Amino acid sequence: MKKIFLFVLPVFLSGLAAASDKGSLSGKITDKTTRQALQGAYIALPDLKRITTSAADGSYRIDELPLTSVLVQVSFKGYKTIIETIDLTAGQTRDFALEASITEINEIVVTGHSFSTEKNKTPTPISIVPQLTLLQTPSSNIIDALASQPGLSQVTTGSSISKPVIRGLGNNRVVVV
Repeated sequence: MKKIFLFVLPVFLSGLAAASDKGSLSGKITDKTTRQALQGAYIALPDLKRITTSAADGSYRIDELPLTSVLVQVSFKGYKTIIETIDLTAGQTRDFALEASITEINEIVVTGHSFSTEKNKTPTPISIVPQLTLLQTPSSNIIDALASQPGLSQVTTGSSISKPVIRGLGNNRVVVV
C-alpha cells in the first residue's frame, strides 16, 4: 500500500503543479471620458487564438491562459483599438478605458440597385455627394445633408430626426445601408 501511495503521490502533485501553470485575465472595459461600461467590446489574445466580449457591466474574463507574456487587443465600434503586451499571472486583472474616435467617410453613393455598378453603365440616375459638400452643408443629421440631392427629399418628425423619401418612396419602403 505504501508503494502505491508513493507512486500515486508524485503523479497527483505533478497534476496540481501543471494546473497551477494556468492563469486568467479579467477586468472591465469603460469609456475613457464618461467612465460608463461598454457592453460588447472585443478582448482578443491573437497569439493564443482566444477572444471574448465584455458583459453588460463591462466586465470580461478569459480563463485557462498560460503564464506568459501575451498581446492583448481591445476594440469596440466607434472607439480607438488598444493593443498592449501583458505579462500574465494567476488571477491577472486589467481594466481598459477606450477613447472615442471619429471615422470620416469620403463620399456617399445613392443608387437604386441592390448591387454595385459603374455610374455610366446603369440606367438608374446616380448622385455622388462628395465629402466636401457634406462638410459644407449645415445639417444635424445625414438625411438633412442629402436632402438637396435630385430625387431625395425628407420628412422631418422632430428635432434632428429626419426620414428619407427617395424618388417618392417613403422611409418604410427604402433600404438605407
